[in-house]
Amino acid sequence: MERNPNLLVLVMLTAKTKDGFSVQIPKKHMKLHAQDIPAVIDALAQIEAKGENFIKTCYDFGRLIGFTVCVKTTDDDDIVFASRVGRSTKTRFVRNRQPAPCSTVTIIMTRTADGYRLITGYIGGLAEREVDDPAISSAEEFKRCLKFWSEHALCLGYVPIKALLSKNETEFATRVTA
Repeated sequence: MERNPNLLVLVMLTAKTKDGFSVQIPKKHMKLHAQDIPAVIDALAQIEAKGENFIKTCYDFGRLIGFTVCVKTTDDDDIVFASRVGRSTKTRFVRNRQPAPCSTVTIIMTRTADGYRLITGYIGGLAEREVDDPAISSAEEFKRCLKFWSEHALCLGYVPIKALLSKNETEFATRVTA
């Protein structure tokens, strides 16, 4: 049988937690965070899920495992905003910065009938939702998000984006997060 080079076979990746629960890693996530998947799988193997309904944790390997694209910013940084691929929210980015060495992996997953489904997993520390995320459920959470994103940004050029916001949109977003 001749192989069709235009046919892309997408499979769901499955990993295991330390206490044996299966974790489904969706295809979309594998595509967006492909470089982080080996570290995510290693971190999952160290986490005890204990059958909890929702898990949001950060595992520290105690050694360099990669680089995080989410960095702390200063007043001297050149900040812009952009829409990331696969998201409707606006993300704060920093120009001319490199990802930072990192020893941690963040894991967020939810319980399913068959184990868990990974919501997100990446090299880096816990982050808050973007400030315009409609899933923000309280004023307290909004304040945490605002504080986090006024002090952090993703390194521009290391995350797929749809388009940078215009200068006026960036100036408005900067005022909102300042």
